[in-house]
Amino acid sequence: MIPANPEKDNQALARGQDLGPDFPWASATHQGLVRAGNEDALLARPDLGLFAVSDGLGGHARGQEASALALAALVRAVERGAGLGEAVRQADREVRGLADPDEARPPGATLTALVLSGSAFALAWAGDSRAWLWDGRTARLLTRDHTWVNEQVEAGLMTPAEAVASPLRSMLTQALGLGRHPPRPLEFELRSGPWRPGQEAFLLATDGLLGPDGPPGPAELALVLARATTPARAVDGLLRMSLDAGGPDNVTVVAAGWPVRP
Repeated sequence: MIPANPEKDNQALARGQDLGPDFPWASATHQGLVRAGNEDALLARPDLGLFAVSDGLGGHARGQEASALALAALVRAVERGAGLGEAVRQADREVRGLADPDEARPPGATLTALVLSGSAFALAWAGDSRAWLWDGRTARLLTRDHTWVNEQVEAGLMTPAEAVASPLRSMLTQALGLGRHPPRPLEFELRSGPWRPGQEAFLLATDGLLGPDGPPGPAELALVLARATTPARAVDGLLRMSLDAGGPDNVTVVAAGWPVRP
């Protein structure tokens, strides 16, 4: 976990670059088949090498406001030259500013953000929106959920099946704007490394992305992604998978890059 005020960001890996007009990407969002509105938001700025998804918290109108503000703040910070870590902190500060002093349920938002620069990537997240790396065969999960049930699973106190069935499965331990009552700093995770443009792709999704039995595993994702020849077809296939599972929540997917088949 990265605390709210580390001494220094790794700026070299936390700033994106213009990926050019031919960079393959796609994005889509759907309110699902149950919810009256959509509290998700997405960001695709290949000119900044920046992609993100956010899931708003705090009720429909307030959730929409929080997720939209989180992504707008992220863009403003990156355009000013901030690294990814500082951009996430700025988004948290602005989302916290939405809350009224006596508001019992202040607005918040999950955030999963990706920056690409050449053959390097940096990924930051707070909450339970996820990211995967797809190489044409395997979808590797890059994030871990900041939820109470996931903490129980990691501690050996709950099985993954029990976590999926738990009524507390959506209880977040970290998200933008949540550290007000009691006051505490945001802690998010940041990872970076190499990637292979033209051979790999990143997928970002809010927690509404579902398979028949809950959050999709690598095999379920591979069944959909292996049939896709473009990022747009991948995004469409993942949305359809969630809707076929009942569409109980808003769902948002962003694909950045795509493996070129030989």
